Amino acid sequence: MPLITVSGDPLLTDCQVLAFGYNARGQSESRAEQIHLAQTYPAMFSVFKRQARKGKLKTGDVWRWNETTPYFMFWIVRESPFGATRIRYVQSIAMSFVRDYQLYQIESLALIRPGNDYEYEEFEPILQQWLDPLPIPIVIYDGYEQGVKADETPSAT
Repeated sequence: MPLITVSGDPLLTDCQVLAFGYNARGQSESRAEQIHLAQTYPAMFSVFKRQARKGKLKTGDVWRWNETTPYFMFWIVRESPFGATRIRYVQSIAMSFVRDYQLYQIESLALIRPGNDYEYEEFEPILQQWLDPLPIPIVIYDGYEQGVKADETPSAT
């Protein structure tokens, strides 16, 4: 299925899973949507930070939180909140997702685009290459508008 790119509030997604890039140290990020996520789900971020402090999280890994709907996937794409998002980590996670989405019975994915505007130009072809061929709906949140439900239908592209 082709990737669908939208703007809106990813917390209002109809997708089964909401994924976003984060750092291996578990430190707070500065993007508005991630601040909103942390304020909305403090327990999730607290557990993630504890795992990070114990050294259980590495760049290129995925950490899952299944206690909510949608459930969350932290794509660990950088060492710290101030570090660069690395292409190799985005590609590794995308490849792992392709390999494992059926194992985790994932039927749809919303992804807050990883990296800043400059970095995302490099990541977009990688995400297209790995995620576009999957037979499940994948929505990429390219713009954040708190409280605005995005049209996630394929015609929204």
